[in-house]
Parts: sequence; structure tokens; C-alpha cells
Amino acid sequence: MSEIFSGKVTFANGVAAANVGVRVFEPGLPGTADTDLTVSPGFSDPQGHFTVTFNSPLQSILSPGHLAGVIGSVFNPNPLGNHPMLPYLKFSYTVNLVNSNSTSTLAPFTSVFALPEVYSQKMVPSINGFKFDNDFKGYPLPFTVPPLPGLPDIPPDYGLCGGMSSAAYDFYLAGRTIPTATAAPDNGTPLQSYLLKRSMDTFGPAGSTLLRVAQLTGMPDDGPNGILTQNIVAFQDIKDILNSSRAVVMGLIYQSASTPAELLQRIWGNHQVLALSYSENPDGTTDVHILDPNFHQNDQVFIHLEPVIVTGGLSGLKCTQMVSGKPLTYETVRGITIMTYEFVDPPAGL
Repeated sequence: MSEIFSGKVTFANGVAAANVGVRVFEPGLPGTADTDLTVSPGFSDPQGHFTVTFNSPLQSILSPGHLAGVIGSVFNPNPLGNHPMLPYLKFSYTVNLVNSNSTSTLAPFTSVFALPEVYSQKMVPSINGFKFDNDFKGYPLPFTVPPLPGLPDIPPDYGLCGGMSSAAYDFYLAGRTIPTATAAPDNGTPLQSYLLKRSMDTFGPAGSTLLRVAQLTGMPDDGPNGILTQNIVAFQDIKDILNSSRAVVMGLIYQSASTPAELLQRIWGNHQVLALSYSENPDGTTDVHILDPNFHQNDQVFIHLEPVIVTGGLSGLKCTQMVSGKPLTYETVRGITIMTYEFVDPPAGL
């Protein structure tokens, strides 16, 4: 009896892997060859999705010897990740002009499989960014909040910078072309709802990442506990992720607040972008190249990081946002931080 299995294959850094051949094998007993169970091999599409048809190994799985092998593999797992007695998927593909193979156990409830290679992350804002700026009209939710004492006034427009940054990366990892819309979508439309949801996702579980943004907004610039010193740690974490050919949804701390009332009003004046890569300059400074939803499809936006010494003799990083090589004059980047990001397959039809 034949079975059909569908899944998705990616590279190690989450980029969809296209043109990958997929077959199903059953491990042989010691000293014997593995059995090719494939009826119709799979072949991944540009989004990494594949479907493979194979003969069911059910009879051999139910045999006492096979069951004993499975039980043994649970207590003595194979370091390569494949249980020796379970059927496995064999992936055949070409990367950097080299023909390669990889295997992964065909296990229940698993449908996404990662190849060992990292696909070099090459996002370009003018290609992979949305075709409209981060300027949405109205109120982001399907209900409005009445003016209340102590709360800031509800503005006539709003931004979804975190959602646009996350969604651009979602589309890239999924191997899909960014939507063609050239104007910010209206409230309640599928694209606006998706961007709103992705924006909320960046705040982290129970708002943990948003709390970090609040803490940074309330920090002084200078001193051993200032935001300039924490930029050193934040950039090292960002750098580690970029070195693995992954992009980073990065928070830019524009605002400062010294009281809870100020914080409540100003925290939403901060910003989120997608960090794509970095380059180190001969003078010891570093440029972090970004996709900025406020400058749609502009390939020349980056954060310039300059080492400084703060009060107390500690090292810090001063941040300046640059657009086409010129400093952005209407906002000061006080600090940087990593926002929460987990891949979400974009809904169809956007």
C-alpha cells in the first residue's frame, strides 16, 4: 500500500530550499543495503514544499526485530538524528555547484526539515521590502479608545514597523515574492491584519521584549548603567546572528523618558527595522545595513556604530542612523536591541 507524505525543506538558517529531490528509504539490517521505498519522488518548489509517494513499511515496522530497534533507539539515540530502524527521507540537491545529500528520519508530526548548509542571506530592501512606507491611516484595532486623563491622544495614523520588518523576512524565508501593493493597506484587510499580528508578535511572550524596550527608553545615555554601554552587548548578540546568515528584527530606541507618564507617551515613538548585514570600517566604526519600513525599498539605510568612552571609563557604542550616507536629523538613535522573531508562513493571497 502506498502512502503520500508532504513537507517543507529549508537550509539551516531557515531559507526555503528549492529544487531538492526527495526519496524515502527503509534502513536494512546490519550488512544489508537500505531499501528504496519511493514510488514517486518529491521535488521541492521555490517555497521548499514537496510531496513524495512511497510504499508503506508498515509490515516491517510491526515486526519484533524492528520494534526492538525502535525502542533501543529511544534510549540510545543516534547522534545524527536518524533512528536506525525508522524510514528516512533522503534529500538530494546542489549547493554552490556541489552535489550533496542529507537524510532525516520520517517521524510523526514532523513536516519541516533543515539541510545542514547555510544559504547566504542576501535580502535587498528594493527587492524584498514592501512597496509602501510605514504610514497607516486611522486606528490599528477594530475599536477605538476614548481619550482618558494621563493617556496620550490617539493619533490619526500609526505605524506597523515591527510587522513590516518581520513580514518582509517571512516572505524571504518562505521563498515568496513580496506583495505588489504600493499603498499601505486599509484597516481590516488581510494584509493589514497580517502586519498587525506580526507587529504584536515582536513584543515577545507576555510583552517581555516590549518591557525591555521600556527599560531602555528609561535608561540614561551615559554612565556604567547607561544605554551606550548596553549597546556593546546588544550589538555583539546582533552580530552573532548576522554571522549565521540570519536577519535580525532590531529595535531602535529613539525616545527617552524619566517618569512613568513620559514613558507611557514616548515608548511608541521608538522604531523597528530588519538588520541584514554589517561591515567594519578601517576607522574602527561599524555599519549595520538595514531594511527600514520608513524608507521603503531604499538600499542605502544603515546604522553607524562608533565606539565611545562613557563616564567611568567604560566602553560604549554611539548609534547614528544614516540614509544614503547622510545622518538622519529628525531622530536620534540612542540604543539598539533585538526584538522577538519567529518565522510565520505568510497567508496565501496577500
